[in-house]
Amino acid sequence: MITLGFSQLVILIVGGFFAGVVDTIIGGGGLFSIPALFLVGAPAQVVLGTNQFALSMGSLIGTVKFSQKGYMRWWPETLICLIGTLPGTILGVITTIQIPPEILQVIIMILLVVIGVIVLLKKEFGTQERIGKVSLTLARALIIFVLGLFFGFYEGFFGPGSGLLIIFSLTIWFGFSLLQASGSAKVISLVGNVTAFIVFAMHGSVLWVAGLVMGISVIIGAYVGVYFAQYGAKILRPVMLTVIVLLIVKILLPIF
Repeated sequence: MITLGFSQLVILIVGGFFAGVVDTIIGGGGLFSIPALFLVGAPAQVVLGTNQFALSMGSLIGTVKFSQKGYMRWWPETLICLIGTLPGTILGVITTIQIPPEILQVIIMILLVVIGVIVLLKKEFGTQERIGKVSLTLARALIIFVLGLFFGFYEGFFGPGSGLLIIFSLTIWFGFSLLQASGSAKVISLVGNVTAFIVFAMHGSVLWVAGLVMGISVIIGAYVGVYFAQYGAKILRPVMLTVIVLLIVKILLPIF
């Protein structure tokens, strides 16, 4: 049983706020919420479960706000991704309960380095929508579905950076602008967050009080994040690069 004193509450509130801001803008809010949960003394599986519970609140706010501002491109990419995200997340959570995540983290680190190089070199990255609506073929639908499975699996297995991977994939491969990709990432992350925390909760791996406190802070941070996200690639690009660096550092630190 974890006792939440004043210092623990401050850690949860501060960590949740920054997680909400960053997660809404570009993804990767777990960089702030997960360390905060570890600092209050929660074990690893409980940290992941509680983190999903808290971030789901911010994902909900981000989804609603981005949709209201017209930043969503629902069909076909986002909706098909969602179909794959649900089973992928369940499989990811079940896997993380049984298998250490080191191998997947190495793969993700390599992907993040590649993403960082592309974003750094391509000055026009995500500044505008490159591809309008296209006809849906079986092959295209299958690719999108498999991506959804991967996004969901990663969300359930590890978490931090899933939004970043979604945004990158939709921008590079499907021609979304960064704002459109960020909007789609919000709803895909929402499905992943909610699915993951339900499965973790079924295994007793959620601290409800800590998650609620952090979740309220995440919501406040999400509102701030939506405000800054409206400036598009001008702010999203540098934030994306910063989060990539932080994610790589987070993965490398335990190795050294």
